[in-house]
Amino acid sequence: MRKSWIVLILLSIFIIVSGIRIYYAFETTYFSDNDAYFALRQVEYIKEHFVPLYNDPLSFGGRVYVFLPLFHYILAIFAKIFSPIVIAKVLPNIFASTIVFAVYLLVQDITKNEEIAIFTSIFSAFIPVYFYTTLNTISVYSVVIPLTVLLLYLFINIEQETNLKYFLLAIVLFMLTHTSVILLILSLIVYLILIKIEDFKLNRSEVEITLFSAFIMLWMYLLIFKKAFLKHGLSFIWQNMPIKYAAAYFHQISIWQAIYQIGIIPFILGIFIIYYYLFNLKDKKVYLLISFVMTTTILLWLRLIKLELALIYLSVMLVILFGIAYHHLNNYIRTTKFSKLETPLFVLICIVFVLTSILPSISLANRSVEESTKPSLIDDLIKIKELTPNDARIGAPINDGHLIAYFAQRKNFGDTNFLFLDDANEVVKDIDELYTTISKIKASEILHKNGINYVLFTPNTKEEYSLEGLKFVDKECFTETELWVTTLYKNKCVIIKSMMAK
Repeated sequence: MRKSWIVLILLSIFIIVSGIRIYYAFETTYFSDNDAYFALRQVEYIKEHFVPLYNDPLSFGGRVYVFLPLFHYILAIFAKIFSPIVIAKVLPNIFASTIVFAVYLLVQDITKNEEIAIFTSIFSAFIPVYFYTTLNTISVYSVVIPLTVLLLYLFINIEQETNLKYFLLAIVLFMLTHTSVILLILSLIVYLILIKIEDFKLNRSEVEITLFSAFIMLWMYLLIFKKAFLKHGLSFIWQNMPIKYAAAYFHQISIWQAIYQIGIIPFILGIFIIYYYLFNLKDKKVYLLISFVMTTTILLWLRLIKLELALIYLSVMLVILFGIAYHHLNNYIRTTKFSKLETPLFVLICIVFVLTSILPSISLANRSVEESTKPSLIDDLIKIKELTPNDARIGAPINDGHLIAYFAQRKNFGDTNFLFLDDANEVVKDIDELYTTISKIKASEILHKNGINYVLFTPNTKEEYSLEGLKFVDKECFTETELWVTTLYKNKCVIIKSMMAK
């Protein structure tokens, strides 16, 4: 196939996938993930001040937080020209769609088959879990997943000087974007061990670039996260996550749930090709992909990686391995008397792909739109900004924290960024007790302890705690303001020597 035709086909796939993503992203004004509003605050702050908002006066009532800012800088640059919300809707979806180029390069390099590489790139664009996670959110995964695949492609061709330069540049940018670069480097180390066990000759360039990348990463992350590591110890690995939320972030799922989120064809043929290459064929390039799958699976089993991220990485690697498996299957069929089945097999795979990848992706896209923050809640939060003083701290569940900081522009009780907190578990415990207690004395003690002036009852509160209202509220201590879908309670009581006084 002519190179110009390949470029045209890939560009067409990219434009179609980007168009579908952006269409669904603009089906709703707001985002599906409350963490998106933390990212949006950072983008807007960088746009105005050129530095990230590390000293956040609103999060947990005011605190210091450290994160990797490159993704936010990229969005902030474009936000200088266009609306930050428009950029946050469009750019991550464009980034996520570039996976079709990265997957094509890697599969074509391994199989030397342009048609199968193009076919596999289409599969990669409609991985259900990846499509859903990066659709209506400001997710850094939209950048790091395609970047990971590109780095794997550059690594297997590292002996070319141009690829070496690109690899070094890309991996440094990766280190400044997201800590999942640790997974990539661990996978490279596992790959070196695996090819040594299989008696392959170690490539000096591969060893040197792996060790160099590991050294640079350790040095960089020690500089950035040194204080966090000294403060939290090993719990830094889990981002100082409270026990209540750690279970949700690192939980396990059934094999059927994994198949649904990955797609049945990539899952089955991907697993088959892993078995086939480990026990029959030997190929260093495929071993690199197998090493990535093995490393991700082990980290997931040890609960050292978020389930969501692990599923995305496993999905992408299995899709790439599917392309390799399909290549072998096609070649095998051509050598048998069943060669006429090549076209029917392709049609069958396309049908199953539509049923198990495209349709679930579209279904999850609709779900993402339905899960977006409701305009009525946003209107209430904007109204709360008018009803409360600038120094007010508002009590609300963790999942509402970023919404309060962004729309109401008031201090929250807590949000999902737990790094550098001395008492993350205690804060979560106080929030849970505040919404479940029937004692106004206990509630007032919690409010006084945390400097809370107002308590907010939202639809999220109702769902999380199965409540119709706050049980401790009375007219003596609380002023009630009914809004569209929320209720704001102002605390009028103070604690004096463990007694409540008006």
